Amino acid sequence: MRSNVIKHLNGMVANGGLVYPSQVLGELERYANPQALAADIPYQWAKSCEAIACYPDLLLTEAKAILAAHKDLIDPAKTGKDPADPYVIALAQKLKGNGHDARIVTNDTRQIQNKVSVAAVAGLLGVASTVLRLFLRGQGFNY
Repeated sequence: MRSNVIKHLNGMVANGGLVYPSQVLGELERYANPQALAADIPYQWAKSCEAIACYPDLLLTEAKAILAAHKDLIDPAKTGKDPADPYVIALAQKLKGNGHDARIVTNDTRQIQNKVSVAAVAGLLGVASTVLRLFLRGQGFNY
């Protein structure tokens, strides 16, 4: 089943129907176990699609505007590289503004302590989101 899902997602990438900001790849790499990075399926898939699926615009201005309005989207205690959340929302907004049927696929749907979810901020900004399991169901993969 997993290989069929990957094939389908690869087809979506090839057709331009699935894109992500570069910060997603960085976040996947940071959260993966460094000793097991070669076996980390989400990271390896995103890395293999980077040349086609990684959106070329850095979206810095757009992400900063989202964070200015929604400071609780990221955990201020975490330091280091940019978290992907504001960039994912910025990309979806940009695509939607250009007439595309943009939606965010995220399992970040709940408020945890003082951090609001990607889904909540996206919804507030008029961008649809869904969890991965339901996205895959909509693509014909019933779990």
